[in-house]
Amino acid sequence: MASEKRENLIKLASSGDANAFSALIREVRPLLVLYIQKNCPAKIVLLYDGEDILQDVLFEAFRRIGQFVNRGEDALYRWMVTIARNRMLALLRSEEREKHGGHMARISPSNDSEMSRLLETLAVYRRTPSQSAASHEAMAALELAISKLSDDHQRAITLRFLEGKSHEEVGVLMHRTTTAAKMICQRALRELRKQFGSASTFP
Repeated sequence: MASEKRENLIKLASSGDANAFSALIREVRPLLVLYIQKNCPAKIVLLYDGEDILQDVLFEAFRRIGQFVNRGEDALYRWMVTIARNRMLALLRSEEREKHGGHMARISPSNDSEMSRLLETLAVYRRTPSQSAASHEAMAALELAISKLSDDHQRAITLRFLEGKSHEEVGVLMHRTTTAAKMICQRALRELRKQFGSASTFP
């Protein structure tokens, strides 16, 4: 794939274009499947379907595609292999914890920045849902937490973090000043962290 075309697809995918992402990874996907098949630990193969692992990797790559630096023809493949390796290691660690009596980890974003990134993941998930049970459970917990917010906070979260609108645009749509819109978005984010912290327990 020509470098200029790849850069254009990266730009489109970074803005949330799932079709552009699919076109971008078309050539490397078969190689990624082979990598997972050859390198996935035996105990993980017994517990997880290879397609689920692949979907997790693609989901994470789509979420982070804006961070990818296009340096050479095999750069995308090497970047995605790193994501795949990390995912398989994470599954292996999770199984080891359960084997030794560990409990399911609690995901509780410690600050507004982490919560914002989680909401970005939800925005992508709504467009291209992963088939992974873990991803589904995480996003379901976040959706539940959002549903428990007040109407104003739900709207602020949706406009600002799921639709990506500016504080000024949020203010116009919610009939508030830009400053007031910024404040309600911050309050909504803090309240969501509290709700999500009490609602989410998954590997």
